[in-house]
Amino acid sequence: MGTAGAAISTLISRWIAVIIILALLKDTKRQLHLDEQLNHHFDKSMVKAILSMGIPASIENGMFQLGKIAILGLVSTFGTSAITANAVTQTLASIENIPGSAIQLGIVTIIAQCAGAKDNKQVEYYKNKLLRYSYVTIFVWTIILYLFLDPILSLYNLSDTTASLTKTLFIWHAIGSITLWSTAFVLPAALRATGDVTYPMVISILSMWIFRFGGAWVLSKPLGLGIVGVWIAMAILDWGFRTLCYLLRWHKGKWKVQLQ
Repeated sequence: MGTAGAAISTLISRWIAVIIILALLKDTKRQLHLDEQLNHHFDKSMVKAILSMGIPASIENGMFQLGKIAILGLVSTFGTSAITANAVTQTLASIENIPGSAIQLGIVTIIAQCAGAKDNKQVEYYKNKLLRYSYVTIFVWTIILYLFLDPILSLYNLSDTTASLTKTLFIWHAIGSITLWSTAFVLPAALRATGDVTYPMVISILSMWIFRFGGAWVLSKPLGLGIVGVWIAMAILDWGFRTLCYLLRWHKGKWKVQLQ
């Protein structure tokens, strides 16, 4: 069935996921579950609180996705081999960051509960603890992926040139993931959980367009690094700038103002 078979299997897997999630949500023994009745009332204060976090997050995500499209346009100018290597590395990168992404989701709930209790010490404690977990798990998982990189790449039937380029891109991404990713993405999630949502949004947008896209263009075109320059700009320049800004924000204690 070709690509249609891949699409159908993906759709079926998502149907199965929906069924499992709905079954779990129908379990009334769980703290979070769906009631049989749907006569819920409109809670203005609750909606306002949700939108105060949701709108900046949606703007940030929208600009982020737009930036990714712009970068993809830049990548397309480097030829078929670069486009293929970029696509494969993107897949490997998403797998590599799975542990950190899971912690990024979890830290929002945990920090938000501590923030709601106005317990700054617990906020600091769990932020540090979950950041350590993120760094350790990403490091271990990255090493495992690197050790099995050749067998994984063999599944794609890449040419020697494309496979070599993919390895180079993966290594640059691995360096950034191990050293910078957690602070660049898990820490701002903790900031948002305390109610500090505008600052991460502004930093994310600036970093995307100045360092990831702008840096990618400078490194890949004038400096002649090609597709490798695009990944260096992302893993080092973009994530490095985010890390610096979020660390400074956290250590200045601006998030504590949100709890008063």
